[in-house]
Amino acid sequence: VRLRNDLARVDRLRLCRAGSGRAGKAMLKQLVQDQLRAVLSDYIYFDDATYKTPGWGNVLLENVRVRETAFERFGLPIAVKSGRVGRLEVSLPIGNFNNKPVQLVLHELYVVAGPIRNFDRDRAISNMRKAKADAILSAQAAEIAERLGGE
Repeated sequence: VRLRNDLARVDRLRLCRAGSGRAGKAMLKQLVQDQLRAVLSDYIYFDDATYKTPGWGNVLLENVRVRETAFERFGLPIAVKSGRVGRLEVSLPIGNFNNKPVQLVLHELYVVAGPIRNFDRDRAISNMRKAKADAILSAQAAEIAERLGGE
Protein backbone atom coordinates (compact mmCIF):
# COMPACT_ATOMS: atom_id res chain seq x y z
CA VAL A 1 0.00 0.00 0.00
CA ARG A 2 2.82 2.38 0.87
CA LEU A 3 4.56 1.81 -2.47
CA ARG A 4 1.32 2.24 -4.40
CA ASN A 5 0.43 5.50 -2.61
CA ASP A 6 3.93 6.92 -2.98
CA LEU A 7 4.09 6.06 -6.68
CA ALA A 8 0.62 7.49 -7.28
CA ARG A 9 1.73 10.74 -5.67
CA VAL A 10 4.89 10.75 -7.78
CA ASP A 11 2.84 10.02 -10.88
CA ARG A 12 0.46 12.91 -10.28
CA LEU A 13 2.90 15.56 -9.10
CA ARG A 14 6.24 15.07 -10.77
CA LEU A 15 5.47 13.43 -14.09
CA CYS A 16 3.00 16.20 -14.88
CA ARG A 17 5.69 18.81 -14.27
CA ALA A 18 8.42 16.98 -16.14
CA GLY A 19 6.44 16.29 -19.26
CA SER A 20 6.46 13.10 -21.25
CA GLY A 21 9.87 13.48 -22.94
CA ARG A 22 13.12 11.75 -22.09
CA ALA A 23 13.74 13.98 -19.08
CA GLY A 24 10.33 13.07 -17.64
CA LYS A 25 10.90 9.36 -18.16
CA ALA A 26 14.38 9.51 -16.66
CA MET A 27 13.06 11.40 -13.65
CA LEU A 28 10.23 8.92 -13.14
CA LYS A 29 12.67 6.02 -13.52
CA GLN A 30 14.88 7.46 -10.76
CA LEU A 31 11.89 8.18 -8.52
CA VAL A 32 10.58 4.63 -8.97
CA GLN A 33 14.03 3.25 -8.13
CA ASP A 34 14.19 5.43 -5.01
CA GLN A 35 10.72 4.30 -3.88
CA LEU A 36 11.49 0.63 -4.48
CA ARG A 37 14.72 1.01 -2.54
CA ALA A 38 12.83 2.61 0.37
CA VAL A 39 10.23 -0.17 0.47
CA LEU A 40 12.35 -3.23 -0.30
CA SER A 41 15.55 -2.34 1.56
CA ASP A 42 14.09 -3.77 4.79
CA TYR A 43 14.06 -7.18 3.16
CA ILE A 44 16.79 -7.30 0.51
CA TYR A 45 20.15 -5.72 -0.22
CA PHE A 46 19.19 -3.32 -2.99
CA ASP A 47 22.17 -2.89 -5.30
CA ASP A 48 22.15 -0.68 -8.39
CA ALA A 49 24.02 -3.40 -10.29
CA THR A 50 21.05 -5.78 -9.89
CA TYR A 51 18.47 -3.16 -10.91
CA LYS A 52 17.33 -3.35 -14.55
CA THR A 53 14.46 -1.79 -16.45
CA PRO A 54 13.71 -4.11 -19.40
CA GLY A 55 10.65 -2.11 -20.43
CA TRP A 56 8.65 0.96 -19.52
CA GLY A 57 6.83 0.15 -16.28
CA ASN A 58 8.85 -2.98 -15.55
CA VAL A 59 11.70 -3.44 -13.11
CA LEU A 60 13.85 -6.52 -12.75
CA LEU A 61 16.17 -7.36 -9.87
CA GLU A 62 18.32 -10.47 -10.28
CA ASN A 63 20.37 -12.50 -7.84
CA VAL A 64 19.53 -10.35 -4.81
CA ARG A 65 20.61 -11.23 -1.26
CA VAL A 66 17.97 -11.40 1.47
CA ARG A 67 18.76 -9.38 4.60
CA GLU A 68 19.46 -11.23 7.84
CA THR A 69 16.84 -9.00 9.51
CA ALA A 70 14.12 -9.62 6.91
CA PHE A 71 11.80 -11.40 9.37
CA GLU A 72 12.31 -9.05 12.33
CA ARG A 73 9.49 -6.78 11.22
CA PHE A 74 7.01 -9.64 11.58
CA GLY A 75 7.99 -10.37 15.17
CA LEU A 76 8.90 -13.96 14.42
CA PRO A 77 11.60 -15.73 16.46
CA ILE A 78 13.42 -16.49 13.22
CA ALA A 79 16.69 -15.09 11.89
CA VAL A 80 17.79 -15.41 8.28
CA LYS A 81 21.16 -17.15 8.10
CA SER A 82 21.41 -16.66 4.34
CA GLY A 83 19.01 -16.05 1.50
CA ARG A 84 18.75 -15.14 -2.13
CA VAL A 85 16.06 -14.13 -4.61
CA GLY A 86 16.87 -15.40 -8.09
CA ARG A 87 14.62 -12.86 -9.80
CA LEU A 88 12.24 -10.18 -8.54
CA GLU A 89 9.93 -8.72 -11.16
CA VAL A 90 8.02 -5.51 -10.49
CA SER A 91 5.25 -4.37 -12.83
CA LEU A 92 4.22 -0.75 -12.46
CA PRO A 93 0.99 0.59 -13.96
CA ILE A 94 2.60 3.82 -15.20
CA GLY A 95 0.01 6.56 -15.45
CA ASN A 96 -2.65 4.56 -13.61
CA PHE A 97 -1.38 3.97 -10.07
CA ASN A 98 -4.74 4.75 -8.47
CA ASN A 99 -6.68 2.06 -10.31
CA LYS A 100 -4.23 -0.78 -10.91
CA PRO A 101 -1.97 -2.61 -8.46
CA VAL A 102 1.80 -2.70 -8.41
CA GLN A 103 2.77 -6.36 -8.85
CA LEU A 104 5.84 -7.98 -7.32
CA VAL A 105 6.69 -11.54 -8.38
CA LEU A 106 9.45 -13.51 -6.69
CA HIS A 107 11.19 -16.32 -8.57
CA GLU A 108 13.61 -18.76 -6.96
CA LEU A 109 13.43 -17.58 -3.35
CA TYR A 110 15.85 -19.51 -1.15
CA VAL A 111 16.15 -18.82 2.58
CA VAL A 112 18.07 -20.61 5.30
CA ALA A 113 16.69 -19.55 8.67
CA GLY A 114 17.11 -20.51 12.30
CA PRO A 115 15.84 -19.53 15.73
CA ILE A 116 16.82 -16.29 17.40
CA ARG A 117 18.77 -17.12 20.55
CA ASN A 118 17.73 -14.12 22.65
CA PHE A 119 14.12 -13.77 21.55
CA ASP A 120 12.20 -11.14 23.53
CA ARG A 121 8.55 -12.24 23.37
CA ASP A 122 7.13 -9.03 24.91
CA ARG A 123 9.07 -6.87 22.46
CA ALA A 124 7.90 -9.04 19.56
CA ILE A 125 4.26 -8.69 20.62
CA SER A 126 4.70 -4.94 20.95
CA ASN A 127 6.26 -4.77 17.47
CA MET A 128 3.42 -6.83 15.98
CA ARG A 129 0.82 -4.53 17.55
CA LYS A 130 2.67 -1.50 16.20
CA ALA A 131 2.87 -3.07 12.72
CA LYS A 132 -0.86 -3.84 12.83
CA ALA A 133 -1.67 -0.26 13.88
CA ASP A 134 0.56 1.08 11.08
CA ALA A 135 -1.16 -1.17 8.54
CA ILE A 136 -4.59 0.00 9.69
CA LEU A 137 -3.54 3.65 9.47
CA SER A 138 -2.06 3.09 6.02
CA ALA A 139 -5.25 1.41 4.81
CA GLN A 140 -7.38 4.21 6.23
CA ALA A 141 -5.17 6.84 4.60
CA ALA A 142 -5.42 5.01 1.25
CA GLU A 143 -9.21 4.87 1.59
CA ILE A 144 -9.43 8.58 2.36
CA ALA A 145 -7.09 9.41 -0.54
CA GLU A 146 -9.23 7.29 -2.85
CA ARG A 147 -12.40 9.06 -1.72
CA LEU A 148 -10.82 12.48 -2.19
CA GLY A 149 -9.41 11.50 -5.57
CA GLY A 150 -12.82 10.36 -6.79
CA GLU A 151 -14.56 13.66 -6.04
